[in-house]
Amino acid sequence: MKTTNLILILLISIVSFKSITPQMIGYIQEQVYETPYRYTTENVNYFLDEASYVSGGLTFTYPTSWFSVTPMVNVSLTLNLAPFSAASSYSAVIQTSTAASVTIRVLKTTLGIVTEANSGDVSVTINAYGQP
Repeated sequence: MKTTNLILILLISIVSFKSITPQMIGYIQEQVYETPYRYTTENVNYFLDEASYVSGGLTFTYPTSWFSVTPMVNVSLTLNLAPFSAASSYSAVIQTSTAASVTIRVLKTTLGIVTEANSGDVSVTINAYGQP
């Protein structure tokens, strides 16, 4: 029976995202156990970035040749507005995704009406993970 273990190798940021929003790249090492005493080790590349949303969509571009196929992308939103309105909610949509970049659109729903979010309403953070 094959089992898979993921070992976190590199996930260190010295700079706070709120100050200058650096890109982070690295890899996670994956160990696939084929038998109790035999396994293979592969690296899984990742990319992490954050930016303030701009109307029309926000495109994150990966370093050249970082991913060989379209990566799995996780998106999170941080509200930049104060005070928070309970009548509004925000959701992220992946508009396009390739091995070179991903474009995110953010939608705002207020009292059942869906519109695009305004520039600066939210910060968008992406985590992209490649295939081993």
